[in-house]
Formats: sequence, structure tokens, C-alpha cells
Amino acid sequence: MATQTAFLQHFNDAFAKGDIHYITEQVTDDIVWDMVGEFSIKGKDAFYNSLKEMAGIETLDMQLLKTIIDGKHAAVNGTMKVKEPTGNIKSFGFCDVYEFNNQGTRIQKMTSYVVSVEG
Repeated sequence: MATQTAFLQHFNDAFAKGDIHYITEQVTDDIVWDMVGEFSIKGKDAFYNSLKEMAGIETLDMQLLKTIIDGKHAAVNGTMKVKEPTGNIKSFGFCDVYEFNNQGTRIQKMTSYVVSVEG
């Protein structure tokens, strides 16, 4: 379990740094990413293109608060503060729920819940 916890820490750090190459290497070709209330993406190419749209967003702070792992499922929640290309600073809380492939080596499905917060 410690290995999966470290993997999810690294995966979230890569999101914060905008490391698109690393992120896309960690998902299956048939990845499904549901950003609840926003969009649903299917396939690695669409996933990659969605990540490219986030270019220019600078992460000022990220805190992972809890990681829960249960077999091929995991969840991570935390907070993030970002600076958009316009200069606006936004803070939000998030929870990402992951489903790994049968080998447990790649993310096959990701469901993200994101809420804006003050400060």
C-alpha cells in the first residue's frame, strides 16, 4: 500500500507541476476522466489534450490531506491554490477517485470533484 500511496503523491505532484508527459504515461489507453459537473473524457488522446488546456496555470500550493486505498480503487483529497494565466488566484478543494487496471499499474478511470473555496 505504501507504494500506491507514493505513486498517488507523485501523480498529484505531476499534476501540480504540469508534467503532462508523466501523467499520460500513468494512465491506460482507454482512460475515462469524469470531472463531475464539468466534462467527461474518454481515451488517452482526449485526456492529453485536456491536460494541454491547463498549460499556463501555476500551482502556488497543494496539500494532500488523505489517501485511501482499497484494492484497485483509491481516493485522494486535498486543497490547491493556483495562479491562472490572467493573474487571478483561485483556491479549491478536491477529491479524486481512481480505479486502476487489473494489473494495478495504470489508472483506468479518474473521477474528480472540485469545489472553489475562499482564501
